[in-house]
Amino acid sequence: MKYPFKRLLSVAVVSVLVLLIISALLIGWFYLSPLSVFKEKVAEALPVLPAALVDGQPIPFRDVLAREAVSSSTPDEILAEMVTEKQIAIVAKKYGVDVSNTQLNSQLYLLKQQPNFSALLSSYNLTGDGFENNVLKPQLLYNNLELWFNGQRSLNPAAYAVEDTIKQQMAQNTASGTFVSLVQEYSHDSSTKLLDGNLGFVEISSLWPEFQGAVESAGPGSVVAAAGRDGLYIFQIQAKDNNGPGSSPRAELAEIYLPGENFQGWYNNEIKSIKIKVFNLY
Repeated sequence: MKYPFKRLLSVAVVSVLVLLIISALLIGWFYLSPLSVFKEKVAEALPVLPAALVDGQPIPFRDVLAREAVSSSTPDEILAEMVTEKQIAIVAKKYGVDVSNTQLNSQLYLLKQQPNFSALLSSYNLTGDGFENNVLKPQLLYNNLELWFNGQRSLNPAAYAVEDTIKQQMAQNTASGTFVSLVQEYSHDSSTKLLDGNLGFVEISSLWPEFQGAVESAGPGSVVAAAGRDGLYIFQIQAKDNNGPGSSPRAELAEIYLPGENFQGWYNNEIKSIKIKVFNLY
């Protein structure tokens, strides 16, 4: 009874070895041969074949080909874009940063209202879905990462130290003139500085989403701070009414803008540790 078992075991071992050799030859051919129609069909049939590995996460060659079919970019350019998107996603996930469907749909809706939206799609040679997934979502994720960074006191000590100083001075003297003098002393927005930081009446719904909650919840005379995509903003709520279009709420605002620290330098340092392996597919 042992002999048939040993024979079956030998056959199984040989079969596995043959499969491994065939797989090795197939992979060798796939990664060493020039790009061809047959090679593309193999990639479409075998999504496990990666065009690159980013921290061990694969970018399937099939996905590169799919994007190439709706893009005017070369495969190498597309692969570089997809590697960058992976890097952004890895860093964002590390710090719990994401893009909500609500944010994505809201931004897409605003873009569709623009008269040049069709031209924008044409410039990327993408359909609406392709633009949303391949362009808009990565951009929003990167913006959200910037917003997260600027909201971290430990990463922006200079800006938040100035915020503390401004709030202390405003607590000592709440006269509107005090905020004007602080604008002239601290604000880095040269255009609004000429107007003593005054933005006039602004529809709250037209503000960047990251500002709306802070402004909406604060009463006249209040000073509130909110992180933006390019730094820290300090607003004085000078007045409020409901005289916007359709009786929408408005706020009369004055602004002090404090630039954040070196986000790009921080981000470049974050991606240094991300290992990238790009395969020669073309």
